[in-house]
Amino acid sequence: MKKSIILLLSVLFISSCQFLKKEKVVSIEDKYSISLPGFLVEAGITLNEEASLEYMNAFMEFYVMVIDEPKSDIEKVLIDYELADLYLNNLKGYSELILDGLRQAVIVSQESDVVDTVINGLPARLLTINGT
Repeated sequence: MKKSIILLLSVLFISSCQFLKKEKVVSIEDKYSISLPGFLVEAGITLNEEASLEYMNAFMEFYVMVIDEPKSDIEKVLIDYELADLYLNNLKGYSELILDGLRQAVIVSQESDVVDTVINGLPARLLTINGT
């Protein structure tokens, strides 16, 4: 009996590790595609009204959102809310504005460095935040 329990636990552990390694590619219209961990599912609820992609695993408290906005919208926000002195009208300024807002809404316990990258030929910035 003891051997069968150990064997069952070993099989479950190996299966769960394989589940975490699987990835799926999600495409959003003709805008972009993104590779996501297999344990995520489409959110089914609105996490952010402006997000074009929302995936989550509530049990693991793991969420992925993609917000894509026209550059003209960002410029308008900076002017309308008198933020042009605080944030540059470029990708770095936009990401700093979004992150500052997120830091006010979430208690951040861990934050990665921002990584500059290219997605579909366009500049992008990636960041991982752990918080509650």
